[in-house]
Amino acid sequence: MIKHLVQVLIQKEILDKEYREEYEYVLATKFEKIVAYSILLLVAFGIGKSIQGMVFAISFASLRQTTGGFHAESFLGCLFGSVLTLLSVVMIIVPLAEHYVEVVGILLLLSIVCIVCLAPVNHPNLALSQEEKKKHRCLCIVVLSVELGIIGIGEYLQVHFQRYMIAAVILCAVFILLAKIIRQEVQDSEKKW
Repeated sequence: MIKHLVQVLIQKEILDKEYREEYEYVLATKFEKIVAYSILLLVAFGIGKSIQGMVFAISFASLRQTTGGFHAESFLGCLFGSVLTLLSVVMIIVPLAEHYVEVVGILLLLSIVCIVCLAPVNHPNLALSQEEKKKHRCLCIVVLSVELGIIGIGEYLQVHFQRYMIAAVILCAVFILLAKIIRQEVQDSEKKW
């Protein structure tokens, strides 16, 4: 479908033929994101946790775009993992965490240290240059700081939405560590120029 769309746009001289692969890649990833977020929203709505699911998904995606971390090998694997992660957070992790506040606090602090020290993970699909890594690191710190500020305000106001943001920060750190452990990160010497 994407290839056909790009072909039609090239034939109508809207797109340049020289960049066909880039157009196909960008459109495919945008389409996959739309599908994934729609399914996540439907799942969250289906279990009666649409607001909680959106808070988690937005917080997690915002931070994860800058931190990188473990990536599934296929879109279906990613989609399945995303649904499983969302269900785990809203149905198991956050309700369980309410009983272990001190443990969650310690995990949050360890996660912050992990993100600040190890992010971004240079995934093979990204192949970030040194300059891009620096930009991602700075952006990561900004996003993390904003999310921590919102979490702090939520704690001060004694509301519950920030628990889903805390779970997002912790899971971003988990995915960073997982990518490092299984050596999914591209090293500078491995890049193809």
